Amino acid sequence: MLQGLLPAEHPDIYHLPVVKEHRLGVIAGTVASGGSLRVRVTAVGEQTALSGIMRLVAAAQASGSRTQALADRAAAILFYVAVVSGAITFIYWWFSGDKEHALIRTATVLIIACPHALGLAIPLVIAISTSLGAQNGLLVKDRLALERARNLDVVIFDKTGTLTRGSPAVSGVAAVAGTNESDLLTHAAAVEANSEHPLAKAIVAEAKRRNLPTVQAADFEALPGRGAQARVNGKSIIIGGPRLLIESKVVVPPEVEKLTTAWASEGKTVLYVVAETQLLGAFAVEDEIRPESKEAVTELHELGLRVAMITGDSKTVADSVARRIGIDEVAAEVLPADKASAVKRFQSGGKRVAMVGDA
Repeated sequence: MLQGLLPAEHPDIYHLPVVKEHRLGVIAGTVASGGSLRVRVTAVGEQTALSGIMRLVAAAQASGSRTQALADRAAAILFYVAVVSGAITFIYWWFSGDKEHALIRTATVLIIACPHALGLAIPLVIAISTSLGAQNGLLVKDRLALERARNLDVVIFDKTGTLTRGSPAVSGVAAVAGTNESDLLTHAAAVEANSEHPLAKAIVAEAKRRNLPTVQAADFEALPGRGAQARVNGKSIIIGGPRLLIESKVVVPPEVEKLTTAWASEGKTVLYVVAETQLLGAFAVEDEIRPESKEAVTELHELGLRVAMITGDSKTVADSVARRIGIDEVAAEVLPADKASAVKRFQSGGKRVAMVGDA
């Protein structure tokens, strides 16, 4: 429950317990999938996100670019050329005795030689292209940066949701001795029910598919780049990838390790479930690669560009996906906060880099 959003004058209407107070920003298009939510509007008009996008497009249209700067310089030179040419034409025909044609021919020269077409065409084309790009979901913040894209050396893709569909599904379950798959899924789903991560949704969906009982978790906490944790039935449950095992110093039984190694070699993401420093089991989650990903990488290669991928998955999973798509370089097990640093590494040696996806 969001304590800060409830009206104080009607406290008896709400009977749900308040666990924590949160302050959230709700943007247009937000969907409340369950329950109800009372929202206080704090930004209207020029302060809204839509107005911000409009300002962004306007700033892009007003920003300078090398093409426009070159056109402006050429137009300035052509202006003086047109004036001088008109003056020479007028003087020649005037002193030739044909004063009527002197004015007509001078006007003709000025109209033809004047660089108004060059001066207007470039800004108009840029403004139209920027607007069309915005209508198709492409917001250009700086036209100069867009021009520099023709000199790119490396294109980096984020894996989940960009190269893959971002809607993974559980394809394997391995429970340690003393724990069955149903209990493992029940505990894992209880933790992941509070998470919005695609991998979390896959576990919750698998638990629902098996009609397993719903268990409520408490003290949920997302661990960026590592997983999530919460208390289920009084026990601290943590779910995450291989990094979790290193941080928790958990020993993996041989039978589970054999399965997880096979899953990873197939390009599947492996998630481990740990309860009080004791491993309960593991899941294999597979995210389908978009069919257009390989085609896009192939076309970039044909343009002479190298293609890289950044992901928080293990190196084994990342390498498997990279092999199937044709990725040249891989940065695996990268935390969200470290993506900027990973991009800078690709920029070493003066390389020009473009990032596609969640940066």
